[in-house]
Amino acid sequence: HIHEIRAVIWKTVKDHPEKKHLFVIDHLGHIKTDETFANNHLKFTHIINELKDIQKTVKQPIILIAQLNRAVEGKMDKRPCMADIRESGSIEEVADVIIFPHREAYFDKEKRETEEIHETELIIAKNRNGAVGTLKLNFVKRTNEFVE
Repeated sequence: HIHEIRAVIWKTVKDHPEKKHLFVIDHLGHIKTDETFANNHLKFTHIINELKDIQKTVKQPIILIAQLNRAVEGKMDKRPCMADIRESGSIEEVADVIIFPHREAYFDKEKRETEEIHETELIIAKNRNGAVGTLKLNFVKRTNEFVE
């Protein structure tokens, strides 16, 4: 529930005011509310605005993971873009930064199973206070890590 998330974040910041915090929420679709909404777009907009209010109040970063819609699988270029985020309008509007990890090998079963290192892109699609662009990394399957 969004109110439980708020309580945990508040307690963490209150109990450890001297520390910097980073809160990661996995993922938007799993967050519940006490309110009833006519559709998911309205529900997600409410949740995103609540999280933004929390972030502004505690002045600590919150990373919210959101699912892509299935349309990305049917595209020739499988690199995700803003329109591929489920219920993207409110996320696009409220988020300070939007980053898409992208591995072409994810969509190629043979590469995924046989190659040890997968080229990966971190697509910075939105950055309210900085540059946008793409970072190239390598994903090392054996150690489950990203390296330059």
